[in-house]
This record gives sequence, structure tokens and C-alpha cells, in this order.
Amino acid sequence: MTSLPVAGSVDHHHHQMMMKTQEVLEDAVGRRVSCDGERGTVRYVGPVLPTTGLWLGVEWDDPERGKHDGSHEGVRYFTCRHPTGGSFVRPKKASFGVDYVTALKQRYEVELQEVIGEELKISSKTVMMVGFEDIKQKQRLENLTEVGLRRCEVSGPGAENEIRNTTPLAQSLDLSGNLLSSWEVLAAITEQLESLRELQLSQNRLSISSEPSRLSPAFSCLRLLSLNSCALTWTQVSYMSLYVVLLCAYSLVH
Repeated sequence: MTSLPVAGSVDHHHHQMMMKTQEVLEDAVGRRVSCDGERGTVRYVGPVLPTTGLWLGVEWDDPERGKHDGSHEGVRYFTCRHPTGGSFVRPKKASFGVDYVTALKQRYEVELQEVIGEELKISSKTVMMVGFEDIKQKQRLENLTEVGLRRCEVSGPGAENEIRNTTPLAQSLDLSGNLLSSWEVLAAITEQLESLRELQLSQNRLSISSEPSRLSPAFSCLRLLSLNSCALTWTQVSYMSLYVVLLCAYSLVH
């Protein structure tokens, strides 16, 4: 079987576009995206002949969402584990997600507004104090011990120490079905939650760390870890997740 030519060697005319692509989306490859409710991993960024403009080559979690294996009209742009697991989408149609605190505020905004509304009805004052809602929201988030961010497109930690300052008492965290791309990104979140005991990670696709032991402090207090439907092989589990599992076991007996 003859191999397909790779995208980079097809047309020299697109060199400048590729340089521009690297500037605009230089870190996009490997990142997780959401499009019309479906999640996938970016495997390619650049032009797709004979069209113009930039495309994202995405390998979808659900191969039925895709159309091909990463090749188009005889040119291979990326590879997929499934023959129909890939497709191309325009960058503007893909969401790269939001940081933890942004997702948190979006998730709990309705609930917080209802609570604030009730408190305002009880208050005898007719004019709301400036910043009242912000203060009440901050207080309520700080007291959360169970944080549910399932399918909220969380892709990273955000500003330094922002998580630590926003939900310092969190003991249980559900991050199932989000856009976390790696164990390193996850560790940047969990290392700020010093009281965290339970972590739900089902339906994520986390790339394996080359130095898993370096991340172990970020999971040292965990007692329960869920990794359902994460497309992990037993080799990956033994290489990466075993560190977390052993830490969970250690926490249970100490």
C-alpha cells in the first residue's frame, strides 16, 4: 500500500499561511475542543487543499461524528485511531473551553441569583448596595464543599491561585465530560484544592505525562478517583494512573 503525501509537502504556496497559523493557534494541536455538543482533540491546524483559510483537523471522541481518517483528496493531514473518527472544522465553530472559575460562575449563576433575590426581598432596603451580588457570590462559592462542573467545557485552571481562592473548601469535584487535555493541566487544578478527596474524571481524554511522579503531590489527598470512558489502555493506566491510585490507597490507610 502506498502512503499518502503529508500535508506540509504538498504546496509551497501555503508556507506563509502556515507561519500565520502557528502564530494564531500555535498551541492548538493536542488541545480539546467542543463543537455542537461533541468533544474531540485537535490533531492538525492549517490549510486544507483546495480550500482557502484555516482549518482544525479534529479526532472526535465519538467516531460517528467524523467523516474520514485524517486524509482529504489523497493528502494525509493527521491520523485517527478510527477510520471515520476525523473531520475538519473552522476554528470559529470550535470552542476551546473556559477556565475553572469561569465555568464555576456560569454553572452556579442561576442558583446564586435566586438566593440573592430571596435575600433582597427580605431586606427592608429598596436600593441594592453596590457590589452586593459579587460579595454574596464570592461567599457562597467559598463555602462549597461539592463542586459539580460536569460537561461545562473546563479546559484549564485560569489565573494563578484563582481556584485556591474561589473554592478553598472543595472536597468533591466532578469534571466529567470536560475539555481537559492532559494530566498536567488537571494537576494545575487539583493542586489548588488541598481538601479534595473525590474526583470524577469520566469521559475525558487526558494525554499521558512523561513524568507522572512529578504530578503526584497534586493528587496526594484523593481517596476516590473515577476514570470511566476515558479511552485509557491498561498500559497507560499502569504507567500514569497507578500513581494516583496508589496515592488514593495511601490516603485511605493514613
